[in-house]
Amino acid sequence: MKTTNYAKTIAGKKVVNGQRKVKLHISAADTKAKKGDPQNCAAARAILREVPNCMAARVHVGRVYLLKKDGNWHRYKTPDALRTEIVAFDRGGKFIPGEYELVPMAPSDHKKYRRDTYSRSETNRSFPGNSPQKSPRKFHVTQGVRKGDTIYRS
Repeated sequence: MKTTNYAKTIAGKKVVNGQRKVKLHISAADTKAKKGDPQNCAAARAILREVPNCMAARVHVGRVYLLKKDGNWHRYKTPDALRTEIVAFDRGGKFIPGEYELVPMAPSDHKKYRRDTYSRSETNRSFPGNSPQKSPRKFHVTQGVRKGDTIYRS
């Protein structure tokens, strides 16, 4: 099965999918971070301290990006537990130290994959003219937390 790295850059550097899981131990010292800043949050501090060859980190609600010495940003999916801590912290609560595991992106996590899959759904393949068109799915946007990764596209 061929995996595709979708064309994307952050500050002119290519984004590729991470290949291995990354274990992350966020300590109490890491939690003294800046609210709403993906480059200076507790998880980003822990990544810079623990992950070898990592020069920078950006932690978002849905994705984590690590800038490695190879010059590429490596993309990982933000674990649900870490996402919950990010939301609580950005809304004024405490970030609770703990252990988290960043996992590489699955092909089904890409917007292109979801768009192609949903456009070929069963209701759209039945007899032409007899099937009602589905309205697009509405996504919930969590308010009061850091912005998504779209602001870094260049």
